[in-house]
Amino acid sequence: MKTTQTPAAGQVGTFESSNLPGYYIDFVKGAAYVNEILNSTPVGDFIFKIIPGLDGGNTITFESVTYPGHYLVHDNYRISLEAPNNVPLIFNQSGSFKVSENKDNKGTGYRFESSNYSGYFIRHRNNQQLTELWLDDKDHGSDLIQDSTFDYHLCFNYDMSA
Repeated sequence: MKTTQTPAAGQVGTFESSNLPGYYIDFVKGAAYVNEILNSTPVGDFIFKIIPGLDGGNTITFESVTYPGHYLVHDNYRISLEAPNNVPLIFNQSGSFKVSENKDNKGTGYRFESSNYSGYFIRHRNNQQLTELWLDDKDHGSDLIQDSTFDYHLCFNYDMSA
């Protein structure tokens, strides 16, 4: 179900590329991509629990439903799914994102800006026929706004006190 509700802590949902319909944020062996949901693909890999940002700020963090305790983070600008490491401050900042609505795009979509790299957004880009997720700013291509906008599909709300 597509929703105009802003992604927020206490929800579980999927994130579909606004300019690649049918392609959702996914991960394969820890690396993050946008992929099609196919019959052979574990559907849970496309679903993320949204929790309060690990940095403690006004941000969100994407936690894997398939691998609880694993989060989407950036490392050297590459987005991946990882468990917390031995440098919690950097890990927590790298796994926290500010949510903003993209009003320049057709329809409704959201962008996710790094909490520790202002102006850098999660975006997809092609690299040898794979559509990988990176953290990029405006200097990495004119398609940044389109490639960093995702439609949010709410699956359900959960009780954060549980």
